[in-house]
Amino acid sequence: MGHLYYGELGNNGYIDTAGNQNSVWGLKNKGDFNYLNATLYWSGTQYAADTNLAWYIHFSPGEQDYSNKVSNYNAIAVRPGLAVVPEPLSSILFIVGGGTIGFRRLRKKFKN
Repeated sequence: MGHLYYGELGNNGYIDTAGNQNSVWGLKNKGDFNYLNATLYWSGTQYAADTNLAWYIHFSPGEQDYSNKVSNYNAIAVRPGLAVVPEPLSSILFIVGGGTIGFRRLRKKFKN
């Protein structure tokens, strides 16, 4: 969830990694997540030191912490390995590779 909030969506937390307050922070960019709210979301990861706790992220200040599993927080259903849009580099490699194979077969056909 932290990777989504900070890395993919490019949001800033209330406090930066050096412990200073950011001038611009919070859930400013939702990307393709139209119904994402500035509230608490479970990460789906259990806290290793205590199995009654699990990690969450608060999408308003960007805070990550752990809480009792009975807390009533939101969740986002995701499936691993799926992306909203294809990665451009992979698409280009697929097209170039397919074109190269087609060209080589065509060339081989006319050589014989």
